[in-house]
Amino acid sequence: MKLAWSGFPGSGKTTVFNALTGLSAETGYGAARGKTNLGVVKVPDARVDALANLYKPKKTTYAEIAFSGRCRGHGRGRGQGLDEKTLAAMREMDALCHVVPRFAGPSGEAPRPLHEAKDFEVEMNLGRPHPYREAA
Repeated sequence: MKLAWSGFPGSGKTTVFNALTGLSAETGYGAARGKTNLGVVKVPDARVDALANLYKPKKTTYAEIAFSGRCRGHGRGRGQGLDEKTLAAMREMDALCHVVPRFAGPSGEAPRPLHEAKDFEVEMNLGRPHPYREAA
């Protein structure tokens, strides 16, 4: 299964990616923009272990989840939508996991997760920025 993190810049996508994969991709607004972070995690399964113990195969293969985190190449509120590379990468995924911030941003503004989720949904549906989104 291939999963990708989606959300506005600074929402915590790379932090969640690092927590689940055990990797240490660079986070924050200074991180490499446009870079795709990839990580694969094997899914432990007691049923597979039980069958392997019973049948003693030469090789035991666990299910894997491939996580992809692509940073957006621009800041929120600049009048730019999702870039083509990001959209193309999202189309290849089995699922998108939407990440919204629940913490104050760099300038100290209060989190507005519901507002961010709605704005991002509009961008995903329209393929461009929400027409009424306030500049950050």
